Amino acid sequence: MTDEGTILKHSQYFLKGAPPGEFDDVVRCLKLIVPGEALLARAKSQSYPDWAIKNYTIVEVNGQRAILCKEAQVSEGVFIEPNTYTSFTYDFENRTIGESGEAVDGKTSLQEALQTVLQADSSKLILNGTAGVYNSGGSLNIIVVSNYADSSNLRSGSIKYLLKLTGKELKGTFEFYAHNYEQGNTVGTNSAKFSDTVKGNSDQEIANSVKQLLHQFKEKWESSFFNGTEILNEEGLNVLRRKLPINKTKVNWRMEVAGVAKMGTK
Repeated sequence: MTDEGTILKHSQYFLKGAPPGEFDDVVRCLKLIVPGEALLARAKSQSYPDWAIKNYTIVEVNGQRAILCKEAQVSEGVFIEPNTYTSFTYDFENRTIGESGEAVDGKTSLQEALQTVLQADSSKLILNGTAGVYNSGGSLNIIVVSNYADSSNLRSGSIKYLLKLTGKELKGTFEFYAHNYEQGNTVGTNSAKFSDTVKGNSDQEIANSVKQLLHQFKEKWESSFFNGTEILNEEGLNVLRRKLPINKTKVNWRMEVAGVAKMGTK
């Protein structure tokens, strides 16, 4: 018989690896194989904070959208709400907002300009997007994220811009993830490096330049990604089908990329 420590370890592995918006779905699946509710409750309690932070979970704080992420974390359970640059506590066990409103060191005029411009633009860049700009020792971490989860349509996913602005250099990564389990189990992932130079001198000029660069990058990425999936569908998969003739589902990745960001957090 497998000991509790091993069961707990493997349960946490599955929970921490749950796709965006599917943590509770994985919990329900584990109920079928994990002996005892107490052991699964421990695994859930110990895994959810890591999963929520890794997936850049979006929450609402006093009418403002904030992101649970390492860039926004002040200390354990304490995060920055970037629109007002104040702290809030988050209870991972009950998934509720606690105390909020205390000013946090690090707010600058550039952070404020970037946050205002990017938050206003975030839902244009990616549907239901949310932006967070955070001071990081002379640099600014810039996060734009959208999470998608729709169990009724058997889809989930996320789009993330994870960038750092140091002087005029804007660098980081773009990450795309889509899970389609309507017929079978299809996962699409893609990441790309981002590197560009910001123009402008005033805070407002720099913020507008960052916004423009993000949109330019998005257009280039979508073109490359769609061309790549079309080549894969038309050439690569046709070769594979000769060996693996079962092919009942053809994923429309153009629709999936749009759909990933259409819904907010679950």
